[in-house]
Amino acid sequence: MNRRRSIAIMRLRTLVLVVAVAVAAWSTTARAAGDVDLCFRGDGDQELAACDRLIGSGKFSGRRLSARYVSRGVIWQARRDADRAFADYERAVAADATFAQAWVTRGLSHHDRGQRDRAIADFTQAIRLEPNNVIALTGRGRSLARTGELDRSLADLDAAIRLEPRSADAFYVRGLVHLRRGERARAVADFDAVLRISPDHADAAKFKAIAEQRESDSAGGATSAIPRTNQGGQP
Repeated sequence: MNRRRSIAIMRLRTLVLVVAVAVAAWSTTARAAGDVDLCFRGDGDQELAACDRLIGSGKFSGRRLSARYVSRGVIWQARRDADRAFADYERAVAADATFAQAWVTRGLSHHDRGQRDRAIADFTQAIRLEPNNVIALTGRGRSLARTGELDRSLADLDAAIRLEPRSADAFYVRGLVHLRRGERARAVADFDAVLRISPDHADAAKFKAIAEQRESDSAGGATSAIPRTNQGGQP
């Protein structure tokens, strides 16, 4: 699994844990509690089967059903079945349009499918529902950057970092935005922050080196443009 995909799966897995906490108290039987624990905490065959049983039981609706679709979607995402994942995120939104995590997961899926405007719309809806949702703010910042709206992107990423100062993902994307804007010292500072939080983040180290080289070139009179970051990095 490449670094870019690993980052996406980690973002989604974080969402699953958030959802698990939100719905854990709703299980009423030992079997249901066991299935909830499996459905929300893994991505193997047993976990997928647990989600299938919960969704197929007919016992859940609204928020509880939406949360289970989100979790099964993440399992499909981890298995690289993007179409099945997206279908479950669609069902999650349909089951409860007031559940911010459903909009976030569908937004992340839209982004990964190259549908940036749709991603921005989904993240925006999630933020309306939960203004302090760090993953939604980071996701919208990433998608805005890919559409060239760098000022708006920075505003979202700044907000995400204020809310969660240890969000390596937000620092990483903000570093790339600074690099795109030619703000090399700020880019280096953000990539340094990523590496303090996640020392093995190879892409942060890579783009830090690029930013430092460009800063050196600039000091020496070079005028080469900052490249867009496509391979191995986001946005």
